[in-house]
Amino acid sequence: MRNFETLFICGCPRSGTTAIWELLSTHPSIAIGLERYHCRIEEFSLSYEDFELPRFFDLQPGDTFYDDLAFTPYYAELRPRFEQTTHRGDKIPKLYERFDPLFHTFPDARVVVMFRNLIDVALSYSRRARDPQDPWLPAHTVRSAIRDWNVSLEQTLRFVWRRENVLCVDYETFFVAGQGLERLAEFLGLEDAEPLRAAHRRMVEYVNGELMGDRLVLDINFFERKELLLSGRFGLYRKIERYTE
Repeated sequence: MRNFETLFICGCPRSGTTAIWELLSTHPSIAIGLERYHCRIEEFSLSYEDFELPRFFDLQPGDTFYDDLAFTPYYAELRPRFEQTTHRGDKIPKLYERFDPLFHTFPDARVVVMFRNLIDVALSYSRRARDPQDPWLPAHTVRSAIRDWNVSLEQTLRFVWRRENVLCVDYETFFVAGQGLERLAEFLGLEDAEPLRAAHRRMVEYVNGELMGDRLVLDINFFERKELLLSGRFGLYRKIERYTE
């Protein structure tokens, strides 16, 4: 008999999915992979067994793009308490493209969808693509940022209005203004949100300190800025914002 709920994190790449993963991974009741099954969502071959022992810690060909789960200390730290966790799942940014099979397989899954303003998303795509030390693909341009951002809005709006188990989280509200933690804990059904509060405070301080100055530099060219304004589906963004309150 299954003794855990499924939890997934998604959102347009560079929208804060890793940040919300980092926060939730600090809670002792949560076991959340870091793109643990990234390569299995296209055909969508996931099942509840993938989030049980021993499978969750048994990396197999075709699971993800990582060669070894040791790329992060998280899995080794998680294993001793894994069987006591009540929420298990994965963080896969573009999972919003596979909502239909996701909810068919996991009808009661709780899904946290991250959103962030298009300018910061596009800047992050552009900066990573230009960094020769970053494995981020050069093909991830401002244009691809706009496309991914638009699709994430479209796909989420198909489900959020009719499903209580989809929560939209606005990056700026959550990590800049520092609001929304209690709403998130309530959505997940966590009896004790205290383990998250200290981590959330640290992350808000970091975003408002070290990262804020970097975001004041709009280092994309004129034509890229124009394309943002012409191609971004801001009407959908305003609709999504209503679901983040």
